[in-house]
Amino acid sequence: MTSYDYVAGRVQEALAHAGETDVHVAVDGSSLVLSGNVATAERHAQVVSLVTAEADGFALRDEVTVLRLPEPDLDRRETIG
Repeated sequence: MTSYDYVAGRVQEALAHAGETDVHVAVDGSSLVLSGNVATAERHAQVVSLVTAEADGFALRDEVTVLRLPEPDLDRRETIG
């Protein structure tokens, strides 16, 4: 096990404790690679901040996607019947 593998495991565990189960960490050469999805730009910033703190000094490649969910149409009502 390399130091990158150890740090990737530690980062993955920290993400799970933060409730980010759809963000994954992998090792690619001398970089840690983040992939997966988050719901908002705010969550993305929190993930990057958490990972940066946990992986201090390690190169990071961020490939996380921020999902852009459509706003609900409050004028459109669904009827049952």
